[in-house]
Amino acid sequence: MNAQDKRVRLSVDEMRVICSLRGKDINSYKKADGTRNYRVKLTDQECAAIGRVRSKVSQKNGCTPPEIDLVELERLRGKEEEMNQVLEALKISGGVEVHDIKPPSSDQDRQTIPIVQFSDWHVEESVNKDSVLGMNEYNPEIAKERADSVIFQMCKIISHHQAKYNINSVVIALLGDFIGGWIHEELMQTNSEAPLAAIRTARNLLLSGLKHMHENLKVEKIFVVCIGGNHSRTSRKIQYSNFSDVSLEYGMYLDLQEICKQMGLTKFEFIIPKAQLAVVSLLNKKILFAHGYEFKYHGGIGGIYPPMLRWFFKISKSLKVDKAFLGHWHQPIFTEQCVVNNSLKGYDAYAMDKGMDFQPPSQNLILLDSRYGFCMYQQVFPF
Repeated sequence: MNAQDKRVRLSVDEMRVICSLRGKDINSYKKADGTRNYRVKLTDQECAAIGRVRSKVSQKNGCTPPEIDLVELERLRGKEEEMNQVLEALKISGGVEVHDIKPPSSDQDRQTIPIVQFSDWHVEESVNKDSVLGMNEYNPEIAKERADSVIFQMCKIISHHQAKYNINSVVIALLGDFIGGWIHEELMQTNSEAPLAAIRTARNLLLSGLKHMHENLKVEKIFVVCIGGNHSRTSRKIQYSNFSDVSLEYGMYLDLQEICKQMGLTKFEFIIPKAQLAVVSLLNKKILFAHGYEFKYHGGIGGIYPPMLRWFFKISKSLKVDKAFLGHWHQPIFTEQCVVNNSLKGYDAYAMDKGMDFQPPSQNLILLDSRYGFCMYQQVFPF
């Protein structure tokens, strides 16, 4: 039998026995690293010789010698022979080729723009957890915690994407309803602040968030698109021709623009239309920003999708837009035509009464890529 595949550990005396059988000098063998022993392959004859040596030593010392399992050695040798046959077959059929995976070459001309959607914070509104069976709770203190958490996470996620994408600018879409206002009698009874006090609270939260994003986003430009919602109006009904004149949020946006300028936050470029919507061109895409009250839902199969898509196709005929970014509906929706933001307020008694699906509070983050278009849609949760 040929030499076994498994190496056997031998003492110096045992190695001398093997050298005498092989007719070789013991100095021609090297000891195992860090030990006084040798590790060598043995034939069956050599194994038997070592077995006899160990047996004599063990009998002299009154103990049982360790056995060399020749059957196991033979099994292992058979496995190696089987593997060698497989490798030979692969060589005949063309061989195995393995290469190192390297990062792709960078495309400096390719640009990516994150679009952050902030809307429907309703900072002064309250949700009593008993009114929604414990599924949510909301008040101005929780509003601040959620806003701060979402803003912090937005910055971390965008910074993470900068390792893979060429991001030099960011769009922040402020899409309205940062306050609840007094547009319904119930809100007059349950809101923790009057509308003017609430708009100051919302302004301070947004200003703190904008400052944090200015300091922590390593980009050259931050575009802030400002759209008023329906809850911040001072009129009984929505006004169209004088929309900005009756919108508390329109005045808040002008304040934010001026304060950011006074604070030296030079990355910001504000877009504050007097109309209830804005159209902005980004990376060869025309994007419509609106609050989302422009279409109505009166129930029926399909939810808001049918009226939303009818509205989009109708307005895109005249404005020639590629996608609409909306708020208002307090639920995350991502379609080829529209991106609807969720609310920071979360589930409330109205949603439960209407049988709407439970939605945990979140805000949207979308990536627009110059090569692949809208390539990522993500909800950012405040927890």
